[in-house]
Amino acid sequence: MTVLTVPNWSLVPDNLVPVTDDLRAFGLSVHFAEGDIDHRRTVTAFSGEWEDVIRGIQHLCENWFPQIDLSSEAFGVHPKVGALDVCPFVLLAGDERQLLDAVDGFGQKFSKQFGVPVRFYERSGSGTALPDLRRGGVVAQADRHPKWGVTVMGVRGFLLAVNVIFSGLSVQDAQQIARKIRVGREEGDPRFVGVRALGLELASRGQTQVSMNFTQPDLTSVDSVVKFIESEAGSTGETELIGVIRERDLATSTRLQVRAEQVIYV
Repeated sequence: MTVLTVPNWSLVPDNLVPVTDDLRAFGLSVHFAEGDIDHRRTVTAFSGEWEDVIRGIQHLCENWFPQIDLSSEAFGVHPKVGALDVCPFVLLAGDERQLLDAVDGFGQKFSKQFGVPVRFYERSGSGTALPDLRRGGVVAQADRHPKWGVTVMGVRGFLLAVNVIFSGLSVQDAQQIARKIRVGREEGDPRFVGVRALGLELASRGQTQVSMNFTQPDLTSVDSVVKFIESEAGSTGETELIGVIRERDLATSTRLQVRAEQVIYV
């Protein structure tokens, strides 16, 4: 069973090279590993056989959990609930039922090993979407770990995480643009099917960002949404891809700067 995972961590290490080298030594393909100080978040993406993927996640937990204390640190601008904030799994080859069972078992083992409660989302557990879990107050659960919070884990399909970054755009304007996308999605506007959007301030850079997840990339063009955002902003933004992209999504995502290792062939 071949799996992609995209764990999001609530810290920004000084040096990501040692851990990415370790992941490759486990036989994993590392597609992405970058931190953002304003988000106080590091996104990793790697793939391989199930046993190797789990070994990689556990290795990162053992290295990074001791550096995280959410009870005494600023959370950053991106919503989060835990040290290993969200840990999605995407099936690349194999049986999804087998993956669902494996993720359920790993979630229980992880919780027992680290003392961190696990909430399942998307195709796992109750099937709840991540924003709904956050709005539902999962971080306020009484059994959360005092330093490491709660981890959200589950099987999901491919998504595209895309940021459009502006200099000279107020955070209020970025938030208003994001709201227009969300309202359009809720009202059935075909341009915004499956698009989740937030307007965020990047204080360390003096910039703002419209941060998006394209949860149904087969139905929604990244290029068309970026064009809409820039029209609303009245200026051209810098686009970035966080994590991975399928080869078939490249044709509708020409505005993104994509490195070869970020492309998944499925």
